[in-house]
Amino acid sequence: MSSADLKTTPWKNIFTSLPVYAIIVANFCRSWTFYLLIISQPMYFGQVFHFEVDKASEWKAIFLLVVGYTRSTPVAISALTLAVGFSGFAISGFNVNHLDIAPRYASILMGLSNGVGTLAGMLCPIVVEYITDKKIHGGDDASRWEKVFLIASLIHFGGVIFYAIFASGEKQPWAEPPREEEGPSWNPLENAFKRQTSYGATAETNFPVYETREERVQEPCRDAYDERDF
Repeated sequence: MSSADLKTTPWKNIFTSLPVYAIIVANFCRSWTFYLLIISQPMYFGQVFHFEVDKASEWKAIFLLVVGYTRSTPVAISALTLAVGFSGFAISGFNVNHLDIAPRYASILMGLSNGVGTLAGMLCPIVVEYITDKKIHGGDDASRWEKVFLIASLIHFGGVIFYAIFASGEKQPWAEPPREEEGPSWNPLENAFKRQTSYGATAETNFPVYETREERVQEPCRDAYDERDF
């Protein structure tokens, strides 16, 4: 069976498949939260808690959680830890779903969903910078970050709901190979035992068959005292 190429890939079916969009939406929404955890962590702790993350070596492995309404540093850090831990459930869900719905085109689907997910990494910092700009919105830092986390929460939960409704674990009909490519798989051991011989006694050969005839190399022997000699 040949591999999928640009011409044989069912692009129309891919871009009209709700399970595919479920993966793409889940990737984008999860990536939004992920990039918020990675990019905005120092700024959040610095503005809201006046907590210098880069100087707190014991907290280096702790990432930012989508929490905007707490005013307690220990509570925020605990929530951040739980958020990062639970993000593993999201990854293990939609990341392997590419292989479930279309194993033949899983690499293409992964490229599409990751490409859209990367857009979240471009948009999220822009949105965060705009919302937390004191000159534009005024107010205290904590109230502005509440909006940041509220938006992230809505995006994340929206992705969860969309994925729960439209995702599928079944192989899609358009993911089947074309009929002309269907056929028995090649098995290198299929005729292996037929080629094994026992000194050539039971081997199956495909040698050409030649015409043979029997010739005597000498006259048949006879009794020296045959009476016909007298």
